[in-house]
Amino acid sequence: MRGFSDDAVFARKWQQVRRLVEHVERAQSAASQNVPVPSFPRRLEAERRIRISNSGEPGHACSSALSLRAGYELDAPLAKVGLPGSELWLRIRPESAKVLRLTTAASALDTELTLFKERCPQTDAEAVARNDDAFGLAAAVGIKAEAPNDVWFARLRNHGQAGTAAATLQVAAEIRGRITDQRTGAGVSTTILPIAQGDGWGSTFWSEEDGRYALTVDPGVYYVFADANSRGYVGELYPDTPCLIFLRIQDCVDRGAQRVTVAANGSVDGIDIALNIGGRIAGTVRDRATSVPLPGASLRLFNEDGSNASPWDNVLTDAAGRYVIQGLLSGNYYLQASANPYGSQLWRHQDCAGPVLQSCAPLTGTAIAVVRDQLSAGIDFDLPRLATIHATATNPVEDLPYLRLEIFDSSGNSVSSGYGGGEAFSGPLAPGTYFATGYAYGYFSQWWNDIACLPNCPSTMAQATAITVGSGGQAEIRFSFRPLLTVSGRVTDAVSHAPLSGANVALVDVASSTHSIGNGYTDEDGRYTVTGVPPGRYYVWAGSATHLDAVYPGSLCQSYEISRCDLSAALIVTTTYPDGNAANIDFALTKGGSISGHAALRAPAGAGPLPAPYATVVVVDAQGRTVSTATVADTDGHYEAIDLLPGTYYAKVVSSEGFAQIYSGIECGTDDSCDAISGTPIPLGLSGQAIGINFNIVPTDYFFGRVIDATGRPIPGVAIDLWDGTGFDHLGVGFSSVDGYYYVQSSRGAFPNQTFRASTDVGSADYDDQVYDGIACPIGSAYLGLCSIVQGTSIAAPMPTRFAIANFVLQGPRSHTVFRDGFDN
Repeated sequence: MRGFSDDAVFARKWQQVRRLVEHVERAQSAASQNVPVPSFPRRLEAERRIRISNSGEPGHACSSALSLRAGYELDAPLAKVGLPGSELWLRIRPESAKVLRLTTAASALDTELTLFKERCPQTDAEAVARNDDAFGLAAAVGIKAEAPNDVWFARLRNHGQAGTAAATLQVAAEIRGRITDQRTGAGVSTTILPIAQGDGWGSTFWSEEDGRYALTVDPGVYYVFADANSRGYVGELYPDTPCLIFLRIQDCVDRGAQRVTVAANGSVDGIDIALNIGGRIAGTVRDRATSVPLPGASLRLFNEDGSNASPWDNVLTDAAGRYVIQGLLSGNYYLQASANPYGSQLWRHQDCAGPVLQSCAPLTGTAIAVVRDQLSAGIDFDLPRLATIHATATNPVEDLPYLRLEIFDSSGNSVSSGYGGGEAFSGPLAPGTYFATGYAYGYFSQWWNDIACLPNCPSTMAQATAITVGSGGQAEIRFSFRPLLTVSGRVTDAVSHAPLSGANVALVDVASSTHSIGNGYTDEDGRYTVTGVPPGRYYVWAGSATHLDAVYPGSLCQSYEISRCDLSAALIVTTTYPDGNAANIDFALTKGGSISGHAALRAPAGAGPLPAPYATVVVVDAQGRTVSTATVADTDGHYEAIDLLPGTYYAKVVSSEGFAQIYSGIECGTDDSCDAISGTPIPLGLSGQAIGINFNIVPTDYFFGRVIDATGRPIPGVAIDLWDGTGFDHLGVGFSSVDGYYYVQSSRGAFPNQTFRASTDVGSADYDDQVYDGIACPIGSAYLGLCSIVQGTSIAAPMPTRFAIANFVLQGPRSHTVFRDGFDN
């Protein structure tokens, strides 16, 4: 690749590879390795975005790191965490910038950035910075340049599902300071948040053990917030304004916070914050009857006005039933304790209202007066134990994915539920009479005691046995679950009787003919079992990618929606409670017919043909209904549409790179909705094969031509640059072959009424460059800005009936005889 003289040239040259990269991305998408590019909260201008693939491309290792310059965004598809291609390496040279920030803020992936200085690392211990989840799942690292020639290497790693990551390198600014303890002056390691004025919380940073920090931010105006609540401090906005993270920022600003202004490439020092220890509340939660401490009880703190005092809305007790809430501002608070299966309570020892003591009005409790840097101890709770029902499954625990217990009152209202592996608790419950249902995946649901929910639970509640529980008591019940039913059989080839693996077998309820109850897949021996089947009457459908689908025992049905098929000869399969399984539901499927051929992009003589990757052949029946599609998946252009019933078919091809075409040879223009049945019919018998159904597609966005000298000899290796009609946007580049032929693909496509321009970039002094058609560029190419592209002749977009052709006849070659005039010039 040539050197670049400025940012505009750099951006244009990257555009030359973007089209190829998009092909790679589409191939990966077809293999389900990528997800669509997410929407970005902030995008750079189009000419400053780079799209590249890291699967086998530069960037997959530090030794082949991609260069990224300030002001550019790089979009890269990353594989799932742990797989090859799940990380990308970047090479960064600050140049004139002093402070840079590398972020993945415009990405939806869970990313991590690790920064290394001067050379590729041997181990991660050489990292100078690492960041994960700076804001949401995105990462950010700052780069402070000490010299213009500093070199940094950054590793972008995916920690989640496959997708497209976006890394942006920005000229930034830096805010520095130190976080200390107000009393001792010792450094405090804590979270630092730069808050852009009007934008709310931003990236998350951390101070060092000695309290020093450096925030790499966009140029602008900020408030700086230090949050050390987990260490007992009250958070503060610079310089000394107490502020809890749950408060609106404006509430804190109004109390004296100061703004920090920082310019691009600049830094501000001395933004120091001294933190004060907050107030604390401590106590123990116990069982009222036994005084036994309750581990895992939940404490919920409320402000003086009754609002939630986040983040203290779910503080849990330890194994000794103890809790501490710290980092509080001075003021009055209210506190609630809850645990299952206990009633909730407000301090001081005030049980909440309602039949199960769960309706709590915070302001009806006793206020707790908190003073900064002081402990409010002895804030204890004694919770009343309420009634529960404990259910146990007699089945082996490993057979039950989970047990769900649901409790109903006498009116049939659901009042409580619980979950567990082989057992479940439900409560708290008020004293009274209840009914219980047990659910386990793959088993018949039932009422206690041993009443199957057939056809459903509400209709059989009257047969259930009542369960009576008293205050604080626990009722014990047991369920013995029966497995749901199965349908099983074997799928084979009707002629060879060989087993068909991977066939899909589905059950469809007879009453609806559309609702699938369940499905299963055949193994290598062609055997299948559909499990979890309720009692009922079903059609059984078998589908295969290579054979004609059928409804048992053999009614042809190429649609998963079997209501569209003739079911007059189909047999109904019945399953009955409690153990009436259906076995030996076997299929002998007939191999389907196929239509095959080749699809290629048409090109002028000498310049093609070209492969048509991702072209799709659509096969329709005599009524124009699509029955099969086949994608051209190899460079040879071969396709095959399979699994076809006997009948008459028609075909067309659609491609993002060519005009649609109906078989045989009918052009559709750019409208790929053209009717295929206007073409040549393709008859197909049972298991028949129609071969040689070929397509020769006129490309929509390719430009062709030949480069020769004045004697007609071909000139190989010449770069041909394609431009839009204005000459401003560079759309692609191609190179002449040994025979002088070239093609260029427009990165933006080519549509009717558009015009384009072309120029050469010879790259040597042998020939003069040109702008099409025949305009000489004696001092250099249009690509290098040394020749005006708009002085040339425009080129019309390709049409179904013609190619877009631009030929060049270059002047030369020149003689290079040394000292031909006898002088040294």
